[in-house]
Amino acid sequence: MYKLGHLGGQELPEDVLVEIVPKDELPNVLTFGVALDYQRPVYPLWQSIANAYNEPNARWIFDPIAVVERNDELKNILIHYKIALQPNRHPVIQQRIAREIIHSSEQKNVQINRYSTL
Repeated sequence: MYKLGHLGGQELPEDVLVEIVPKDELPNVLTFGVALDYQRPVYPLWQSIANAYNEPNARWIFDPIAVVERNDELKNILIHYKIALQPNRHPVIQQRIAREIIHSSEQKNVQINRYSTL
């Protein structure tokens, strides 16, 4: 079927990130996006994620350390960009994932990047 062209070639929702997010930052963006990709229209979600990433003042929401540090701001940005459909639950999910990413790294930390205040 693949050789006949009947498989593949379909654009996936997260493909919207390909030209936007650098490869070294893609794992965090995908991880946070997939965590909220449950029983909802996926194409608008991933477009919202791309829109947030394109905004320099919102991009930190994909940095685990910054997510843990900036609780109230996280909720506001996730709601503003329509990433969080459940305004209380989704920010909590994102912070839980951020803490686990930090905790599970080999050095028990993650590389501090330009979005963190540490």
